Amino acid sequence: MEYVNLLENVTKSSLPLTYQGYWNNILAGGNRYTKHWPVTNPFHAILLCVAYLVILAVGMQVMKNRKKFELTWFSLLHNGFLVLLSSYMCYETIHQALINNYTLFGNGVDESEKGLPMARVLWLFYISKPIEFIDTFIMMLKKNNRQISFLHVYHHIATFLIWWGVTYYAPGGDTYFSAAQNTFVHVLMYSYYFLATLKFPAPWKYYLTQIQMLQFALNFVQGAYVTYYDTPYPKLWAQVLMVYMVSLLILFGNFYIKNKNSSRRTAEEDIKKKKLM
Repeated sequence: MEYVNLLENVTKSSLPLTYQGYWNNILAGGNRYTKHWPVTNPFHAILLCVAYLVILAVGMQVMKNRKKFELTWFSLLHNGFLVLLSSYMCYETIHQALINNYTLFGNGVDESEKGLPMARVLWLFYISKPIEFIDTFIMMLKKNNRQISFLHVYHHIATFLIWWGVTYYAPGGDTYFSAAQNTFVHVLMYSYYFLATLKFPAPWKYYLTQIQMLQFALNFVQGAYVTYYDTPYPKLWAQVLMVYMVSLLILFGNFYIKNKNSSRRTAEEDIKKKKLM
């Protein structure tokens, strides 16, 4: 951590005064609790994203000339851990919303002691995002390069950076809604990965993309509600949410259509083969 802080100080001191002013403006006005917590400094968030991209780029080059790794036990541990962590975060987010009498939409950020437990679980949710970067590294080491698409990398980085902003400035209020949904979806997703590693079927496998797209649509509705109605939650983050959800709906929709067409072609080819036999 000392090396990271030294690098941050050197970087900041080498910035022109104008950009140092921008940097100070970014740091100003954060949540009274979370702005002092680990990894909420924007420099640390950016550093993690750069490290993710560098490891991915270098790793894919190295893996070109190597045999793929199996990683069965590591995958089980990783996916099992994220099932448990996501289950806890989903439960605790909903629990905190209920005991604090949240309505569905239109909840402000509580910076009193009463709002501290919600801030903690949302910070944990933010911290879980770089842990999910490991998904990509597993794919890379198993040489499943087809899965490392623009959508995959964009989704990981954009979600992490947006949640940095939400955690730093507004960890509470209406943020609970997207966190609760996302953790629930991740329980389903990582359970499927866990079972697939064991070669067991997961009945919800075929509905995962549709469930994710429903999540994005509901988040967009919440963002629109906060944007166009007089609510105490910061409108900036509601607007960021709306734009991001539109991008995910487009990208996931394209992925869903391509997969559906590919499955249909495969099924048609299988039928033709059976007729020829």
